[in-house]
Amino acid sequence: WAREKDGAAVVVDKTEPSALEAAMVELSSPSRRLELAVGAIRLGREYFSHEATFGLFLSKICQLGITS
Repeated sequence: WAREKDGAAVVVDKTEPSALEAAMVELSSPSRRLELAVGAIRLGREYFSHEATFGLFLSKICQLGITS
C-alpha cells in the first residue's frame, strides 16, 4: 500500500544493508520528512476521514438490509 501511495512513506523492500542505509539518508532530510508527513496526512484524510468512509458504511448497512 505504501509503495502504491507515493509520498507517504519510505519503503525498504530489499535485504541489502545499502537499501536501509539509503532510506536512512533520505529520512535524515528535514524537508523529506515534512513531505512525508504532509503526504501521510493527505492520504489519511482521503482514505480514513468521516467523509471518505461514511458513504461506504451506509452502503454496507443497506446491503445487509439494516435500515432505520
